[in-house]
Parts: sequence; C-alpha cells; structure tokens
Amino acid sequence: MTVSVTPRIVEALDRTRGTGVLVLHDLDPRSPAAGSGLRVYDVIVEIEETPIETREDHVARTHDYRPGDTVRVQVVRNGETKELELPIGRRDNQ
Repeated sequence: MTVSVTPRIVEALDRTRGTGVLVLHDLDPRSPAAGSGLRVYDVIVEIEETPIETREDHVARTHDYRPGDTVRVQVVRNGETKELELPIGRRDNQ
C-alpha cells in the first residue's frame, strides 16, 4: 500500500522534499518489488524519469506498463536516493 507524502510524513521521516509516494506496508517479501530491493518506508519519487508527486501520479504511471515490464524507479531511503529496477506484476484481488 502506498500513500502520498504529506507534511506529517515529511516531518516523521526528516525529509526536506514534500512529494512522492510512501510505501507503507503490504509489501510481500516474495513479490517482485521486494525482490528488486523496494522496502517499506521507501519514498518513490520517479518512475522512468517522470516525477511522482502523489499517489495518483504513481497509480497513473504504473498503469502505463504491463505485467512483466521492468521500470526504473528512483526512491529515497533514509535520506539517500537509490535507483531500482522493478518488474511490474499483477496484484491478486483480495
């Protein structure tokens, strides 16, 4: 599950930038995303060099790809920017 970064999240994570999408939970350790290095509390700030400012941006950009595609994602983790290659998968309906 992801949420848009809010002023409270910026303060809690000691960040200066108030945009992006925070990975909260529900990151299955067996998922392709987790296997590619995405972690809970990472903040997604770019997908394929497109800035991600809100959860809506994240959802819209993710829907540009199909399961099996791999996308470059820039995240901020503990104040450091990291580049990840994430495979797009299917989410099971629960």
